[in-house]
Amino acid sequence: MRKKERERQLHELQGADHVAGGVAVADECAAFLSGNLAELWEERGIEVPVWAWTNLLAHGSEARIAETIARPARGRQTARGWKLARSYLAYEVLDLVDDLFPLSLMQATILVPLELELSGRPAVSRWSLTRWVDTVDLAIRNEPVILDE
Repeated sequence: MRKKERERQLHELQGADHVAGGVAVADECAAFLSGNLAELWEERGIEVPVWAWTNLLAHGSEARIAETIARPARGRQTARGWKLARSYLAYEVLDLVDDLFPLSLMQATILVPLELELSGRPAVSRWSLTRWVDTVDLAIRNEPVILDE
């Protein structure tokens, strides 16, 4: 009987881990789709990959992007430079959008494809903050972007 009880307890623990893992994945999905992935990972103490700093620009609402301009360095200090750089790009993004080229169109045609491209290239993880800013800045200005390995 003890063996069956231990097996039942192990099964319950594994189920709890599975549920907790599912919640974590759901939280990450929601953060990704709302443009808050970098903040979520930073809050969890996870190193934020270079491509993830593009997430807010690619998926965030106009209000959320504007908030980043006003208060760029909230949260941990470890990523302060990235937040300030993203704040600069957020300003540039909002400055370029208008009634003829709304944020949703810039996101769909430029920023989401760029985010996907950056996330799929291992070499991007070694990029400097300056290289990331230059790449995003060229992209939003509809200039050719070359992503060398």
